[in-house]
Amino acid sequence: MGLNVDRTLKAAKKLEALNKPSEAEALYRNILDVYPKNKWAMTALKKVRHAANHPLSLSDSDRAVLKHLTFLYGQEKYQNIIELRAQIASRYPESAPLFNIIGSAFARLGAFDVAVTTFLYALERDPKNVNVHNNLGEIYGRLGHYQAALTSFRTATGLDPQFSKAFYNMANTFFALGDTAAAIDIYKKSIALKPEFAPASNNLCAAYLKVGQIFEAFQSFARALRLNPQYEEAFANL
Repeated sequence: MGLNVDRTLKAAKKLEALNKPSEAEALYRNILDVYPKNKWAMTALKKVRHAANHPLSLSDSDRAVLKHLTFLYGQEKYQNIIELRAQIASRYPESAPLFNIIGSAFARLGAFDVAVTTFLYALERDPKNVNVHNNLGEIYGRLGHYQAALTSFRTATGLDPQFSKAFYNMANTFFALGDTAAAIDIYKKSIALKPEFAPASNNLCAAYLKVGQIFEAFQSFARALRLNPQYEEAFANL
């Protein structure tokens, strides 16, 4: 049976996410032994080697590194974050907040499987990190694993009953599952916790429309537009 390149690349990426660069490098080499010109394996191997040979030029404080990664994330420099992953894993292997940002960067680039692996790694370090639970739930939802997503959101809101974003995501998941009544109740809870978040009012509008509660839908629509007069998604619900 021949080498499955896609499967081997995914396995190597997961090993990188688990801070096992030497094992990942071995898989990339296996690919190149069979397919010497495979550009994906060549590029990945170069990055692994570069990370090993170029340590972070940051202070020894994980707080400083977190600040740096947060800046990069805000600038949408997701690939830059990922390129620092091996070095961060070597120097700060127990820092859940750092791996939370790395997982989020993978998610932004569409590497959902590696994002899940990274978030799970972070939760092994800090099982009570509500942000990681919420982010993991979002990715499970993107992958269509709705029950797993609900478990993550329930854990997040159980740890922090004021976590409006997790309630919002939970409501979205119930809506995707077709449980509109549950979605409406939880959208309301999210809005009560954070009234200024227009997407929750907009999605509540969509849920009301689905069950034929037109008056309530327009109330939610009006609230969303008061919060954001240029909110195109709210107009789409009309």
